[in-house]
Amino acid sequence: MDLSVELLKLSVADGGGEDRLSALPDDVLIHILVLVKDAAAAARTSVLASRWRRLWPLLPELRFGSIEHHLIGAVLAAHEAPDLSLILAHTKDASPESLSAWLPIAARSLSGAIQLEVVRRESETEIGERWAAIDLPCFEKAIIIKLKLGFLGLALPPSGVFSRLGDLQLVDIQLHGQSSRLGDLLSSQRCPSLMSLLVSDCRGLDSLNIHSNSLLHLKLLYLHHLQQLTVVAPALKRIKVIRCFTDPLNPDQSVVNISAPQLMSLVWKNFRDPSSIQLDEGICTGPYLMDHMPRLPDITTLHMGVVAYGHSVGAILFNVLRSCTGVKDLFIDFLAELEEQTPCPSGCICDEPPNWRMEELALNCLEEMEIQGMRGTEHEVSFVQRLFRWATVLKEVTIIFHELITESKAKELRQLLLSFSRPDISMDISMCVP
Repeated sequence: MDLSVELLKLSVADGGGEDRLSALPDDVLIHILVLVKDAAAAARTSVLASRWRRLWPLLPELRFGSIEHHLIGAVLAAHEAPDLSLILAHTKDASPESLSAWLPIAARSLSGAIQLEVVRRESETEIGERWAAIDLPCFEKAIIIKLKLGFLGLALPPSGVFSRLGDLQLVDIQLHGQSSRLGDLLSSQRCPSLMSLLVSDCRGLDSLNIHSNSLLHLKLLYLHHLQQLTVVAPALKRIKVIRCFTDPLNPDQSVVNISAPQLMSLVWKNFRDPSSIQLDEGICTGPYLMDHMPRLPDITTLHMGVVAYGHSVGAILFNVLRSCTGVKDLFIDFLAELEEQTPCPSGCICDEPPNWRMEELALNCLEEMEIQGMRGTEHEVSFVQRLFRWATVLKEVTIIFHELITESKAKELRQLLLSFSRPDISMDISMCVP
């Protein structure tokens, strides 16, 4: 449907020739054009009359849906609204040069959000284009910046303050040789209002240092080559780090330091050696990390995915729970291992400290517990038995066995688990349905 044709039909009354839109004030007509949610269609209304030619440049929002990337700059150059609240662009096969041409124009007028997505052919997303990069200008007034660039390079601004920026998302980008510049950009000096940060699928990022007084939510996803992470964020509430530190050429070489005294939620799904992690005030100088885990008493829901690789997991789970004694809902998922594992050798670090089985743990808030993927190994049974003893106010327990457990083993394990329970606990034990 051509918007200009439809508006022309509306502007003429049946048989009378009266312009039915002429009586409407400019702000109403501009609102109508905003509702179209297509800047190109709004611009085509210029053919209706001279009055329409001066309306679309005043739109407070510009939405470009699958537009030719070279046209975006022309539209922005003709735009006259003093404050632009939204730029939404979805473009195919854009070059770094074309994007670098119009982004500075957008930065000067944008006072709200920009969301830019570049769709590229799979063959074009290879790492060979690392020398070509989009020059990101400083958006002094922007509140939200979301960039998904199809693995185009992004050159970060060396100076300038993003004074109002509260939400930053960087997805599918290349940042080769700019790890330190990203940390500088995210600092309180340059992003004093930043509250939410997402960095996902970023190539060339081997280290990340975040020092932010305002940051509340942090998500780091699929940063496979990340080797060093430092987060100093006194207001941080939530952290999610998934599938980072997985560079096959540098296994177990990563170092993580996190200082977040107000932390309420930590999601950590990474296959790596934990011996080089430092959390808050704890300093890991010996081979055992969990002695230095900070207390997190405000966490009420705890979900742990566990891959044992043939090792004992009781000690590490004990120490996590010891730090989260306020938890009310506990979920433990014994995840499937990729291949058959051999038992760990005698004296393995996985069972340290060795006296954890004898220690008491007061989980006086734990009311609901769910365990999935239980195979009935000696380590699992030993830990679950102690969970029942530690959780004095436990009300509901759900246990789902691993799908490969035999029927006879499941029957035996069910009876054993019921013997750990108490009359006031509701038990639901079942097999996994593949």
